[in-house]
Amino acid sequence: MKATRSRQYLVPFLLALFIIFSACNRSNQPSPKSPYYVHCTIDGVDLKFDDGLRADRDNYVSISGETGDDVGQSLNVAVQNSIPGAPPVGLGSFGMTDPGFLLNVDYDSAMKVLYVADHVGGNPDTTNFFTVNITAIDNSTVKGNFSGKIYINNSVAGYPPVQHGPQYKTVTNGTFYAKFSY
Repeated sequence: MKATRSRQYLVPFLLALFIIFSACNRSNQPSPKSPYYVHCTIDGVDLKFDDGLRADRDNYVSISGETGDDVGQSLNVAVQNSIPGAPPVGLGSFGMTDPGFLLNVDYDSAMKVLYVADHVGGNPDTTNFFTVNITAIDNSTVKGNFSGKIYINNSVAGYPPVQHGPQYKTVTNGTFYAKFSY
């Protein structure tokens, strides 16, 4: 009689375990990979800034993201039309010396050193040292590439001045495809 009772409870117990583990297995499956990205190589190191990726648009286009690892590196690339009343930023190539546009690039490195390329950062390089190319843009997405030099910015509060090591980093193979957040 006792053996029959044990079997009576065993079948529902095994069925319950099967349902629980099946549900857990489905919830642990990876979410679909997003088609959006910001990738580049900084001083020979390939980086992906896909975590928290967002793009904004007004009279500017801004793309930003983080590496999503424990280090917490971040990158922001922005092109702004600085002529009042001018149309929004669209297709084209934008550099540091282009009149009518402001270019800003911020890279917060693993060592918590801020590197920038912008018109107001006092960069020693007066050439067209950073370029952003917007190759596709519509009301929902923006796509393009970027490359150039980013310089240490010693004037940002909360970041220690850096007197040693290289004063700039070289960014190559920069590509982005991002969805606007509005």
